[in-house]
Amino acid sequence: TEEEVIESTEEVIETEEEETDAEDTNANKGPIDYNEFFKRSDIISENVKITCAAEAEGVTFDLVVEAAGDNARMYYDFGTLVFDMYVTKEKIYAFYEMEGESQWVWAPVESEEDAESIMSMSNTGLVDPETIESINYSGVMDDNGVIIDMVEVISNDGTKALYYVNNHTEKIVKCEMDQAGITMVMNFEEIESIEIPAEAESLATETTSEEVAMLMLGVMLGGANAFE
Repeated sequence: TEEEVIESTEEVIETEEEETDAEDTNANKGPIDYNEFFKRSDIISENVKITCAAEAEGVTFDLVVEAAGDNARMYYDFGTLVFDMYVTKEKIYAFYEMEGESQWVWAPVESEEDAESIMSMSNTGLVDPETIESINYSGVMDDNGVIIDMVEVISNDGTKALYYVNNHTEKIVKCEMDQAGITMVMNFEEIESIEIPAEAESLATETTSEEVAMLMLGVMLGGANAFE
């Protein structure tokens, strides 16, 4: 009937519109002003997971930094030294493996400064705009239809970083960095939330935020010594 023909035609038009919308989500927005880009605060997602693999003189380590809502996570793995910390509004949970010992601990968050000072010890891999010496657009690549800009950033301390930026979302998706003989590859992905492991809730013994910070520092220094 005529009504059926009209309905089927409308369905075809709607399907075509949906396909066009899907294509537009990856559309190239055109040139981004990278001289201003690294001064912005929105170049990584608010809810983000940064996975970093670092290597120097044959020694490797893994680092993960996550932030989502009121929760954050930081994970270091130097092989024999491990530190895994979860920060919530009320509590800090941490797992450490050091000198043959391993344990879950927790500490109350007494102030926002407590949590912020501990998390600030991590390096998110983002360049400090104040230290940038030069920014060079290095080209473009097509990642399954997603346009990725490649931008080289050189800092005044000699650090070289190649950033991969999604041209449509204007977010960093990857960074390859060379700093004082240490090479790092960081991948950035958007996440929805951070789950606190069941072991943290059931196995952790109480301590203080100062003690958690000292444990973290011990692992970081031990890992740094492995690179020397």
